[in-house]
Amino acid sequence: MLDAIPSPVRLTWPASSVAHALGISEATFRLKRAELEAKHGFPCKLPGFNAWSQWAVVHWINSNGGTYGAASAPVIPNDDPEIDRIVGGLESEYGAPASAREKAVA
Repeated sequence: MLDAIPSPVRLTWPASSVAHALGISEATFRLKRAELEAKHGFPCKLPGFNAWSQWAVVHWINSNGGTYGAASAPVIPNDDPEIDRIVGGLESEYGAPASAREKAVA
């Protein structure tokens, strides 16, 4: 079973808490920190503090080191006859979207 991540009582974490969240020793974290920041997008320390944003570290971990996140919106091609046919059918069945009706009235 995995150890619990330190409780979110504080918004910042010292190196020891960051290392604990990563499941490595503080010494290993300090050795790997520069590479994690430079090559893997690991969050830097907060400016003026000797600590990291807890939420930035957790987000980095949850995104698998920044390798995935929310999917981007699909790109719908313009002038696709099949899509135009489907949209036309939906508009005739259910009516044009509000923005199209507003444009037609204007």
